[in-house]
Amino acid sequence: MFEKIKSSPRSFETIYLCAAFIKAEFRKKGLVLEASLKLINQIIKQHKVKPVLFYWPYSEEGRKLALKIIEQTNLKVEIKKN
Repeated sequence: MFEKIKSSPRSFETIYLCAAFIKAEFRKKGLVLEASLKLINQIIKQHKVKPVLFYWPYSEEGRKLALKIIEQTNLKVEIKKN
């Protein structure tokens, strides 16, 4: 699947915030937030776009992370209501 995604045409108008699985000993260190912000900022810089973030709440931890990403990027966000 990864190879298929890599070879597909890419559009950076939207970014879907998806699950991140972190081993317990690495949690609450900001690693996922840091990696997410780095990637989002790289996409914005390289492609000169202001993407819309899409987020579907799944867990309280994920909700907190998504809110931090939204706050720090100032991008428009679409949140799927449960």
